[in-house]
Amino acid sequence: MFQIVFNEISAAELSSLGTLEQLELLEEFKVGKEDLDNLSGERFGKIDRDGRILYRFRAKDYRFYFEVKEGSVIVHRVLHKAQINKTNPRKEFFKTDIETIFQIVKAHHGEVEYVVDAEALQYRQSISMSDEDQEFIESVYDDLD
Repeated sequence: MFQIVFNEISAAELSSLGTLEQLELLEEFKVGKEDLDNLSGERFGKIDRDGRILYRFRAKDYRFYFEVKEGSVIVHRVLHKAQINKTNPRKEFFKTDIETIFQIVKAHHGEVEYVVDAEALQYRQSISMSDEDQEFIESVYDDLD
């Protein structure tokens, strides 16, 4: 029987979004049994890491990373396209300017004091990291969970 299964991590990532956004993403992520025969087409990206093949599907500003096992789709991650923390996928930051962040925080919490010149070690490691290294780190975190 064909199924789409969200693991614990991908289910948590999806459930962290608003209900409407979840429904819109799932509406786009229509992967049927017939799609499994054409995973090398334009609709899906392919990542091959140490013999493990993952596929990527783009839906709005998000990316679904999944594999196919025994005729079913296993979704491992649902990530925003602006996610850039490659050294620690559990701690995230996004591509945006500090002024935008400051205005959003101020709107929700009033006046705040912030440090503009933070160390940001993981960010600096992330922007210099190769995609291969990022995929390896993500696979290690997936194995831990």
